[in-house]
Amino acid sequence: MFICKLRFRKFALVGAASLLATTAAWGATITESFGNASAPNWTFAGSALLTAPSIDTAPNGWLRLINSSGQAPGFAYHSQVLPTSNVITVDFDFALSAGVGAPPADGLTFFLFDSATATFSGGAGGGAFGYLCSAPTCTTADGLAGGALAIGISAGYPSYFVNGVADSIALRGAQTGNYPLIADSAALSPKPYSGARGLTSADPNYRHVHILMIPNGTPGQMAVTVTMQAGGVTTTALNNVAVAGLPSNVRFGFSASEGLNRATQEVRNFSLQTSPPAVAAPALSASMRLLLLAGLATLAVGTLAARRRV
Repeated sequence: MFICKLRFRKFALVGAASLLATTAAWGATITESFGNASAPNWTFAGSALLTAPSIDTAPNGWLRLINSSGQAPGFAYHSQVLPTSNVITVDFDFALSAGVGAPPADGLTFFLFDSATATFSGGAGGGAFGYLCSAPTCTTADGLAGGALAIGISAGYPSYFVNGVADSIALRGAQTGNYPLIADSAALSPKPYSGARGLTSADPNYRHVHILMIPNGTPGQMAVTVTMQAGGVTTTALNNVAVAGLPSNVRFGFSASEGLNRATQEVRNFSLQTSPPAVAAPALSASMRLLLLAGLATLAVGTLAARRRV
């Protein structure tokens, strides 16, 4: 009897440990300030660079995706693979400044791309925000390879990524459908473009984006909500937008572009968290509750007996 109790206790402990290990394997937290001279697990392409230590002193740097001198698009992407069956929460500060031309252009994105993509290849410049093709119909296939989803933030110009709505935020879909427009906001006030960096919410130039992506239980489908904070004002730009056709696993990154009108576009204080979606606990019958209580009682008795024999 004592051996059976110990075996039951061991089984319970092993089961609990296995559950914890499984939960840890399917959840992830990734943070990066972009304030220093390196950003582990990130790859930069095109015009993207870290401003510390050459432009800013560490740890006060930014990820500069593009400056306002007429550069090619800039990209930064991470090595972590994320399952789209999980809740994905993203936060980052951004700054759109040093505008050239009126209004400044074009904009930046946070994007997801298929993790099965063999080689990263960014999208086109100008109104494509580094994610879309150079033409809306993709007659030239120069959009972001494996692109699955992108949230684009306008620098002020009525670019075609944001469907011609200046100062807005838009959601674009996958490469397989020529990156269709899924949803777009009205012009935001305060605008995404502030003209200068803001470091805290007390500064009216401060800009922050929060993205929440929640799976709906059907593979490849999520609901996306995007809010923007400008100084002390928070606005919901896109609310609970349905998205379908996502790949099972994705990676993520940023892009930015400009045209004849330009702006410096920067990001810092990035955070991403994933977690399994909430699942309601199944209802237990009276007999199952009695069985569970009996098992817990057996475990408790076995634990006490083991302590007494030590």
